[in-house]
Amino acid sequence: MVFYLQKTHRHDYMTNKILIGKSYWNKIASGYSKTGGAKWIRHPWAVKLAGNVKNKKVLELGCGSGVIINKLVEGGAIGTGADYSDKMLEIAGANAKKSKLNTKFLLLDVKDLSRLYRKKFDLIIISTVLTTFPSIDDLTKVLSEANKVLKSTGFMIIVEPHPAFDHYMRTSFINLTSLQGMNYQAKGKGYVFDMADGEGNQVESIIYHWRFEDYATAIYRSGLYIERMFEPSPLEIAKSEDPKWYKDRSRYASYIFFRLKRRQLID
Repeated sequence: MVFYLQKTHRHDYMTNKILIGKSYWNKIASGYSKTGGAKWIRHPWAVKLAGNVKNKKVLELGCGSGVIINKLVEGGAIGTGADYSDKMLEIAGANAKKSKLNTKFLLLDVKDLSRLYRKKFDLIIISTVLTTFPSIDDLTKVLSEANKVLKSTGFMIIVEPHPAFDHYMRTSFINLTSLQGMNYQAKGKGYVFDMADGEGNQVESIIYHWRFEDYATAIYRSGLYIERMFEPSPLEIAKSEDPKWYKDRSRYASYIFFRLKRRQLID
């Protein structure tokens, strides 16, 4: 498959794969949290599965515009949001200020949490981050770093596009040009598509396909285990706000949610 390298991405010549650059996330920041999947599945279900967070220390890695972490702080959490994009964090911080929330935001790479090693969190949320990386080693690194700052009694919530059904696996996805090459067994394959930037423009993006087996491998290698999995349906409110979208997305699972705990507790 041929990738067209844009200014928003960079080429890793060691793996011959395209990596999504910081400028890409800055470019789509204003519209990132406005999609149906984010509003009616990913964000509300992540908050619901977090449970009672009052006085709990919560970290969201790849927090984007801060919708999830700000909602948890609203529910009483002591929240920290971290992201690679300064533009995303600018929007997240503005949203927190508007709602008078004391959410802390950090600019950092999710593959290096050394700034947080002295801290421990009750809950860590990682939402639609792993599919931006082109190797299982990357996935393992992200989860291993998160494990280093997770309390022994804490848990993680991982949210990713469902590997069997979502986005790149369906003909309904926006401007998808690589569908003919779709193959569930093609682990680590990059699928190119156009994503709206929130300002009426289309920005080329890449999502890497990871099977359930690949997620399980990275989770185990990072010292974690899957306690539960969830495949939630959209919120009912979507039925009235976008009936066509709701009808389509109610027939299959758009996202997979993993609840993870530290493996050494059961070994």
